[in-house]
Amino acid sequence: MITSMQDQPDSDAPRISVSPDASASSDCQSCRSGESICRKACQISWAYMVQSLSRLYHEFDGDFLLPLILGEVYMHSTRNYQTGDDKHHHASLLATNPFSISEVTGIPRETVRRKIAKLVADGRLEYRPIAVLS
Repeated sequence: MITSMQDQPDSDAPRISVSPDASASSDCQSCRSGESICRKACQISWAYMVQSLSRLYHEFDGDFLLPLILGEVYMHSTRNYQTGDDKHHHASLLATNPFSISEVTGIPRETVRRKIAKLVADGRLEYRPIAVLS
């Protein structure tokens, strides 16, 4: 639960903090019972996630759909990737398409198509001759 509170009595700007009850995952019995190791692990995990999201936000100019779509293409493309054979790298990558990405992510197909066009223009993805992504 996120609550708003004032850090300084004379400040008009609200401050946001997490309530103590919301700092632990409700699925984690150890966190609910107040075990400090579990709480510390949760804090470290959240800190890492927030830092990662911040980097993604800046890297993709605030568009979180771009790394999500890029990640889905990567996950699909490398599903059957055999390591150790670098000279046939592109031959071993599986291809996908906007419809499949839309089905997996729940993002509308036309949105996926536009985001893919941006990722291709930015050099993060490439189209192959059969019009699939890798």
